[in-house]
Amino acid sequence: MCERHNNKLSHVWASSVSHCVDSFVALSQDSSITGIYHWSGDENMTKYDMAVAMAEACGISKEHLKPDTSDSGGTTRPYDAHLEPNKLDKLGICHRRPFKDAIKECLEPLREKEYR
Repeated sequence: MCERHNNKLSHVWASSVSHCVDSFVALSQDSSITGIYHWSGDENMTKYDMAVAMAEACGISKEHLKPDTSDSGGTTRPYDAHLEPNKLDKLGICHRRPFKDAIKECLEPLREKEYR
């Protein structure tokens, strides 16, 4: 049984995927590039971990955030759904950003508003 607070997610930013796909397409003319390639972020975080990072990025209190320890009820989810990106890493085309850095950039416009 998986619990919500334990499920790990690997975030992936659209700009990183775009960079990877663009680089991969450029290499695709090479006949040795075959098979299945996985892409995944480096960090495994729970939704709670991500919410805490978002609060910190926005400069707001995280004290009200609590991990959900109840049984998720619906479909059982894997504990860790991280994909193995070794083949892409060996090609040297992966571009990843730490979650805290990327989410801070994404949420920066909200910091300028008074949502607190």
